[in-house]
Amino acid sequence: SIGYAAFAQCIGLTAITIPASVTSIGEYAFFNCKGLSSVTIPESMTRIEGWSFRLCSGLTSVIAWMKNPFDIGLNVFQNSDEDIISTATLYVPQGTKALYEAAEGWKEFGNIVEIPDAVTVEMGGTMATLASPFALDFTAVEGLQACTVTEFDAARMTVKAQPIGQTPGATGLLLVAETA
Repeated sequence: SIGYAAFAQCIGLTAITIPASVTSIGEYAFFNCKGLSSVTIPESMTRIEGWSFRLCSGLTSVIAWMKNPFDIGLNVFQNSDEDIISTATLYVPQGTKALYEAAEGWKEFGNIVEIPDAVTVEMGGTMATLASPFALDFTAVEGLQACTVTEFDAARMTVKAQPIGQTPGATGLLLVAETA
């Protein structure tokens, strides 16, 4: 678990991905982390206590992987005494939007978007295609080259690709792994 006020007022914190080993977030855990813009919450999460993300005024994206959302207090993602984070986007697993729209605390998000299932197709053992709704960064991955497809010839079943290191969300990619 992430304990009481563990990262409170860490103004340099900009994005967090909570590991799957974490099942609960304590009170005030990320309180007043004004630079925090993105939070990813694992499917393993079972409890988020009060004021955990209160006054995280920079928060624009919350990705919640729980397929069965539990109720949270209105104060978990509260920016001020009157303003719930209605401008942030809550990303949820495909088929769960209605559950989040009905769950206390989660339903206060102004925009709830389902994450489409990523499509991965293996081609030839060393290549794969990938569609991701999120921005990706491949610059530090050894032995992997990411490319955007610039041309596709259906008659010849060939593609022209341009190598890239990073990509915005909702982009199709061709991944090529180096073989030993």
